[in-house]
Amino acid sequence: MKMMMSNARDATTSSWLATTLSLMIVVASMMMFSTTVVVSAFSSCSRHNNHQARLPLLTTNHPSTPHPRTLYATIDDDDGDSNNSNELQALGNPLILSAARYHGATDKMISIDWKADRIIVTVDVSADEEYEGGSVVGELEEYDEEDFEDEYDDEDYEDEDFEEEEDFEALQDQLGLQPSEPDSPQSTKIDLTLIARTINEYLSADGENTPQFKIAQLHEIEVTTPEFDNVLRVDSNGVNMFEVYKGFDVIVDYWEVPKKKKSKKKSGKAAKEVGATTDDTASRQQQQQEEEEEEELKKTQKIIEGKLVGRDEEKDVTLINVKGRIIKIKNDMIESVTLPKAKREKGAK
Repeated sequence: MKMMMSNARDATTSSWLATTLSLMIVVASMMMFSTTVVVSAFSSCSRHNNHQARLPLLTTNHPSTPHPRTLYATIDDDDGDSNNSNELQALGNPLILSAARYHGATDKMISIDWKADRIIVTVDVSADEEYEGGSVVGELEEYDEEDFEDEYDDEDYEDEDFEEEEDFEALQDQLGLQPSEPDSPQSTKIDLTLIARTINEYLSADGENTPQFKIAQLHEIEVTTPEFDNVLRVDSNGVNMFEVYKGFDVIVDYWEVPKKKKSKKKSGKAAKEVGATTDDTASRQQQQQEEEEEEELKKTQKIIEGKLVGRDEEKDVTLINVKGRIIKIKNDMIESVTLPKAKREKGAK
């Protein structure tokens, strides 16, 4: 009997323990569920509040959950700016190309890069394989003919190549120099400065209340050549940059030797006597060496700016057009021939 009562108590105790354990499990589960719901609700609310802070103009009648489409509203605004920019480019690019063509460039040479505050126009002459150059940039007036002949027949050079006088008109045709005609299109000239200036003129031509004028107001015009160290040379591919950039503005750094005074020729008996007394070869060589050393000490470094006429390899000279006058410089006296920095024109005010 005692054993039965003991077993009954044990069973009751076990049942009570089992019930208590079950209740604890249920309570714990309810607490976990409640915490998860609270955290999730807080996170949702935080995300919604942050979203409203970022986009104060976007509101909704259902603030409980941010709608994914709110992101697309911002993208749509950007598309509007992009479309406006595309319209300006579509309007401006033909005018830019027209200005470049007016000054001798071709469409193949031109690349246009639109930035926020400027338009970069790159003129790459080598991009047009069919381009053969044209007349050299430079306003050669009739009164410049005497200066031209004086420079080209300079006394600095005693080479036989330069002793024969050349007809000015024939040389002018050979170099492509023509008298200037300000009222006619400069169809054979490539001048970065004039291209930049003409682009601004085209954009401002129709007045202030036009989209073209807005382009000029918002952008600085920068006309340049392809990126390299700007030093003209024959590159590793055999491309002669002196031919490619013929007619372009260049800066020449060179050494100048003072002009020699031309001695008058003696004739007759006096000339023979002089010849007899100076027939000593060693003496002449020594005198020549002394003169060369003296010239080396006297030569000065100079820099000039002008238009590149070309480089004559046979006569070993480079020709530069400086305000209508052709200056020739011996190649071995030149330190460098470089292109100037990009030409910039400020936009319309």
